[in-house]
Amino acid sequence: MKATMQKLAVGFVLAGGVTGHAFAAGTTAGTSISNQATLSFETSTGQALSIESHPNGNSDTNGGGQPTDFVVDRKLDIEVAEQNSETPVAVAPSGWHYTTFSVVNNGNADQDVILTAQDFSGTADDEYGSDDNDAETDKIYVCTGSAPDLNLADPSTTTGCSLATATLDDLAASNTPTPVTVYVLAQMQDAAAVENGQQVLVSLIGQVAETDGTPITEDDRLNANNDDDAANSGNVFQDVFADGEGPEDSIYDGQHSDVAGFVIVEANVSVSKTSRVAWDPVTC
Repeated sequence: MKATMQKLAVGFVLAGGVTGHAFAAGTTAGTSISNQATLSFETSTGQALSIESHPNGNSDTNGGGQPTDFVVDRKLDIEVAEQNSETPVAVAPSGWHYTTFSVVNNGNADQDVILTAQDFSGTADDEYGSDDNDAETDKIYVCTGSAPDLNLADPSTTTGCSLATATLDDLAASNTPTPVTVYVLAQMQDAAAVENGQQVLVSLIGQVAETDGTPITEDDRLNANNDDDAANSGNVFQDVFADGEGPEDSIYDGQHSDVAGFVIVEANVSVSKTSRVAWDPVTC
């Protein structure tokens, strides 16, 4: 029984160190790590023993251990978040208007991010509520410049603005990643097509990509469920999606998204008519 317990204990230690996907926040993807554990215990007779870990398991109390080597996988985790505190931007019908998002790389390697701005595809958002109308067709821009430089008369002339899609190059990863501000510009439909108080929701979707702009659409997560020991080895560099679920995407799909909104506020003009007798020749 004692020998069996020793083997089980060592097996548990090794399993915790080498199976599954090896990635850790703050550790750069591709880093090689060598690790060895020692299990010390005492027998029922008071004899102190120890067992060193080995990649293939070890129950020898006289040494025989060997370090386990593994490579840190690439954690792919892009986060997109609207920056208006779930409060729609009040806008007039027609004309260009913008809303603000942030994009951050929570992974462990620098990545490009392909951005797509579009009308919200659903009918209601959990934070903003109903999506009552759309922006003008093909009139949504994504901009990576700064707000003071946005040309709301003609976004196509603004540096960093492009119709529907844009790419953030080499978005840095770190223990405290810095968010990048992104603007989505949309042209509202004219007053005949919208009503006062209607909401127009827009989405920003971030797709993780290689630093040459190639989108990463698959990871190695499924290898954890197959019998390919080589593909699931700690010595093999792997991609692992770690992103959350957004309103326009699913969890662990290499994308993340969020929604922001505009609310139509039409100008109220009232006209009143009054009259006053300036001169009455009959009663004067």
